[in-house]
Amino acid sequence: MAAQRPASLLRYMACLALFEASLFLFRRFYWGHGLIRLGLLAAMLAFVLAIRQSGMMRPVPARRPRRSMLRPPGPAWLPALLLLSFVAVVSLAGDFPWGHGVVRVGMAALVGAFALALWRAGRAARRLREGRVWQHLAAMVLVLLALQSVQTIVWAMAAATRTDRMRLDEGRTTWRAVQALRRGEDPYGSGVLIDSTAFRHRLAIREALGVGPHLPAAAVEPALQRYLARPDPRLRRLLLPRPAAGASLAARREVALMGYKYGPPPLLVTAALAPLVGSAAVPLADGLACLGLFAAVGLALLAAGSGAGGAIVAVVALMLDPFISYFFLSYTATDVWPLAFGFAALACALRRNDIGFGAALALAASSKIMPGALFLLLLPVTRSWRAVRACAITSTALFLPFVLWDPWGLLNNFVLWGALMKPDTDSWVFGAPTDLVLAARIVLAAGLGWLGLRLVLRRERQVCVAFAVITLLLLGGGAAFHNNYVPWFSIWVVLAIAETWAIPGAISARLLARPPAGAIAGPS
Repeated sequence: MAAQRPASLLRYMACLALFEASLFLFRRFYWGHGLIRLGLLAAMLAFVLAIRQSGMMRPVPARRPRRSMLRPPGPAWLPALLLLSFVAVVSLAGDFPWGHGVVRVGMAALVGAFALALWRAGRAARRLREGRVWQHLAAMVLVLLALQSVQTIVWAMAAATRTDRMRLDEGRTTWRAVQALRRGEDPYGSGVLIDSTAFRHRLAIREALGVGPHLPAAAVEPALQRYLARPDPRLRRLLLPRPAAGASLAARREVALMGYKYGPPPLLVTAALAPLVGSAAVPLADGLACLGLFAAVGLALLAAGSGAGGAIVAVVALMLDPFISYFFLSYTATDVWPLAFGFAALACALRRNDIGFGAALALAASSKIMPGALFLLLLPVTRSWRAVRACAITSTALFLPFVLWDPWGLLNNFVLWGALMKPDTDSWVFGAPTDLVLAARIVLAAGLGWLGLRLVLRRERQVCVAFAVITLLLLGGGAAFHNNYVPWFSIWVVLAIAETWAIPGAISARLLARPPAGAIAGPS
């Protein structure tokens, strides 16, 4: 196949730049702006549907591109690479404020050097048709951002070591769960006190059910802080007393809801790193998972035939995503785990690695129910029995010890917690009439079911767009829409943009191609 035209490259990068820039609106309107955030989700949905329409009008190539997208002639890459280089260097410059004038001048000179190199390269377009200058320039941008990501991980580890605290409650609960596991306690078990946020938010419910703290109201918070600093079983029994023998199901459930809310993979990986680096294991494990996410997306695009150029541009866009760098590299949000494993599963599916595909799907779904469970829709798309068996075996190995330990605690904390959460102020559901919420969720569920059925029946020809729409509909009806949920759909949108302008229909076509031997029989 011939190399991509400069116009296609410009559309590809322009779409990515527009989309990534629009994500900043979610930071501007966060807590207390549920309706505005719903409008932003609707705008994202319209954007994805426009991508779908554009993709339907573009022919799917019969063969994979033989040349990298970074080799076409013409100046189309000059402004894009200069912009990417400038953003990367300016982002690094923010790490060197007052007292680092020499470093900042050097970075400004680096931007000038990039501009000069690109200008000189533009004058030698004929030589560039045969050379690898574009690959080297793009690789430099990628390396810059990768180094910044590593630096962010190191700083997050240093902060965790100094304070023994993580910057987000998800990371803090992971560390407490690791400590409980090392003490021989089940972090999902009934009666454990791991999730301090759930303890505070559901305190009134427990008191109404007769399982509130055996302490005066003014002493509860100081006692909780003492327990979190130094766990004491006697103090825990005062804060979270066991329900009486004849207690109601609701009372027993409330006592069981204070455990770890995420799956075994982040817990076990962090526990394995803890003896080496202590509490810094939490940001280290999350940071490694985030780097794995970048690698998985790049490998998926390479497997679909994007060439080095298309993959690098998409990965750079993700590295510049404010929510990925902020929440996954620095603030220890656990959403990175299902996303990293889920897109690793996509890369394995595109490479026809059924065992790796099934195992990665199991790791994604067992890391966090949502968005991990959404990736299971890839199973009927690929229709491989080997992947189904690998998924089942891996899931059993991960969950069986905790099921045998305390099935009731695991059910309530890991499986049911999302349905039991109270609405938060970052969702339009907060304060909305119950009938309106119910009606809206029925409509959204119908859309989810229709798209899911199209995927199961292999009738959806734009898989990335379908997953982006499914995620947007899910977030639109959720009780909470935190900013660390934005990458749930933003990564799929980046892949949809790539599939529209860089490798038309290649990801979906490869997933929907006739399965190899050992696949599940069915219509294609």
